Amino acid sequence: MVAPTALETIGYKYYIVFCVVCATIPPVVCFFFPETMGQNLEDIERIFQESKSIQQTVALAPARATAEAIENIDDIEQ
Repeated sequence: MVAPTALETIGYKYYIVFCVVCATIPPVVCFFFPETMGQNLEDIERIFQESKSIQQTVALAPARATAEAIENIDDIEQ
C-alpha cells in the first residue's frame, strides 16, 4: 500500500496528490475511452481496427452505435 509510505514522506501533501489523481481520472475516461455499451465484440474489434488514433477511436464509437440504432429502427418500422 502506498498511503502509509506517502504520508510518512510528504505528510499532508499526499492528500493533494490524491485529489489531483482523482480529479484527472474522469476527464481521461470521458475523452480517451470509447463507449462500448450495446455493441457486440465484433463491432468493438472493428472500431479499434479501423481507427488510427485514440481520438478517432473515441469519435468513431458513438457514431457507429447511432447509425446502427437508426438502421434497427428502420427495420422495425418495415
